Amino acid sequence: MIGILGLGLSLVACQGEKTAGDTAASNSAAAPSTKTAGPTGTPKFVHKKDPINDEAGRKVETKFVKMEGTGDDAMPVFAITNKSGKRMKSAQTWIFYYDKDGKYLDRYPHSIIRDLKDGDTAEVPLGRKKKEINKEATTYEVELSRIDFDDGSNWYNDDLVPNSPSRPKGGVPADELKAHAGEKVTVDVYALDSFKVRLKNESDKEVKRCEVMLYYWDDKNKRKLDTISAGLDDVGLKPGETRDFTLEVEDFKVPPEAKIVAGTVPTVTFADSTKFENRKLRSFDRQPPPG
Repeated sequence: MIGILGLGLSLVACQGEKTAGDTAASNSAAAPSTKTAGPTGTPKFVHKKDPINDEAGRKVETKFVKMEGTGDDAMPVFAITNKSGKRMKSAQTWIFYYDKDGKYLDRYPHSIIRDLKDGDTAEVPLGRKKKEINKEATTYEVELSRIDFDDGSNWYNDDLVPNSPSRPKGGVPADELKAHAGEKVTVDVYALDSFKVRLKNESDKEVKRCEVMLYYWDDKNKRKLDTISAGLDDVGLKPGETRDFTLEVEDFKVPPEAKIVAGTVPTVTFADSTKFENRKLRSFDRQPPPG
């Protein structure tokens, strides 16, 4: 069972509305976003903290064991040890290939169905056959970016598998994973049929730019219906400050069956030009807010 992760986004962009003493911000798409001086009204969909956003590690141990099979049809086999505390039912894996000098060559997604109790180890053939692997590859590594458990819950950490070729041999270091965890800006959404949002700067630095994403789900099987992304420029949000913005989204209609909406801010640029990104906040695997 082989699958490739993806996320379809409706891309939009925003600029600030002129107010007294202000200059309108802009970007390439020049679609407006209104800034107010402060929060007004009461959002219906208030931000709820999701522990997955703070995830900064791994739930399994992995190790290359051997090549299984003969000739060009041989495949790499990995030992996967479940350290999650729950029984695993399926997972999304990514296999990474490196040359003798540790240079990244390629990666390959491989979805698996595997019943694995907590603490148990299974040897699993993963990835491409030898005839399909770059001939310079001498090292094979695997990460699990998502795990589905037998209790119906799941876990994911997209920061483990950054866009190639940025994953180093041996994996993303623990300190870097920690630096990508959490939320720097939180989002309240006023209503399903409105793109008015309330942003709060949870960091200790002024926010200059940020990306706001809205996710829509139904209320029956919690199926994700659609996602939109909007860039905000010249935000000027001070540490601890809360302010309202209205995202004017072009060519998008909220799905009629949508009953739940939640916002995230996966990328932030601060006034000192430093940046923050938490790829879990834009993950294909995002679930409705807790509760």
